[in-house]
Amino acid sequence: MFEFRKIEAHELKTISELRWLFQCEESECQNNFNKTEFIDNCTKILQTASMQDIYTHFGAFIDNDLIAITSLCVINKIPRPSKIIDPIGYLTNVFTLKQYRNQNIGTKLIKFIHNWAIAKDLELIIVWPSDESLNFYQRLGYNSQGQPLIYKLRDY
Repeated sequence: MFEFRKIEAHELKTISELRWLFQCEESECQNNFNKTEFIDNCTKILQTASMQDIYTHFGAFIDNDLIAITSLCVINKIPRPSKIIDPIGYLTNVFTLKQYRNQNIGTKLIKFIHNWAIAKDLELIIVWPSDESLNFYQRLGYNSQGQPLIYKLRDY
């Protein structure tokens, strides 16, 4: 059966491996990118104290094999008189291996994160969905209460 939990520091390389698959699926992997180099560099970055301080990574596992990932960046808002510490979350890096899609794994993983975020007293969670995933997030209760404004500094 499936297990949903936070991903531990010693499992960060697996996030990097799934991140490679995720980005390649989005056709971002060209011949000029080296998979091993990417995974090594990504893992090193994920292991830095600054990344570990703001990101919490979650996963769905089958027999200790990571099959789905999601990362939540927790950001503390500037204090207000009514609430000095008032964090929000930014959901990113949402990916499920192809063979496990359409089995409610992503839904259960996001709901697990919702419960974690409630326990941590987050105000809200923001996500910028792809066109393909918009309905998925809407089914989970995400809605647009006005779009964030974006000032584009460079191409992705």
